[in-house]
Amino acid sequence: MATSIFSGSDSAHYWAASYDYARYGNFVRYTLTCNVGVNGGYAEGNGYSEVTWTVGGVKATGTIPSHSGNRTMTLTVDVYGGTAAAATKSATCVMTNCNNKTFNVPFPAGGGHTVTFNANGGTTPTASKTVYYGQTYGTLPTPARDGYAFQGWFTDASAGTQVTASTTVSLAGNQTLYAHWLQTNIPVFMNVEGAVKQVDKAYANVGGSIKEVTLYANVGGVIKTLI
Repeated sequence: MATSIFSGSDSAHYWAASYDYARYGNFVRYTLTCNVGVNGGYAEGNGYSEVTWTVGGVKATGTIPSHSGNRTMTLTVDVYGGTAAAATKSATCVMTNCNNKTFNVPFPAGGGHTVTFNANGGTTPTASKTVYYGQTYGTLPTPARDGYAFQGWFTDASAGTQVTASTTVSLAGNQTLYAHWLQTNIPVFMNVEGAVKQVDKAYANVGGSIKEVTLYANVGGVIKTLI
């Protein structure tokens, strides 16, 4: 149901403005309807107005051209984001040659999306969280996996785009993020007296002394720890 913003008239013309709003998932759409008419006997130049419709800092502009009859125009602005409870947004309607007003409009709760964390072979302390369009993801959990180093959260299990705490949310629905890993302790096998055995330590003669050492390998261009 439309809510009147203002209406008025003078000897030459009359005007009115009203708005309506509705939430569409992750944004609220505010629709302005404005009307300008010319009183009988006056030139068409009296039926003119430049219109600016601003809600929550989002602006739309339009022009009702010179005319001698009655003209109606609509403008819409989409305000993204969500809140835990109902709130308001500042709105301004300016119609040159007519009227202007600044006021608050309702901003209904909603717009949140659930992000599920898939540890992709590891474990995560947080299974999911709610994020809001236009805001950042904020704190993301740090998963764990024996023998692997965590590389970050990505939009695909093996590829995709990395998402960090500072990434701006631009979702149209819920999302799953996948942990990516770099294997660190890669199993090493040796032939010991004719039997293939896995070893978990490596030694080297360093300056005449036997010392435990760490082995590395270049795997696909990435340096990885073996043992």
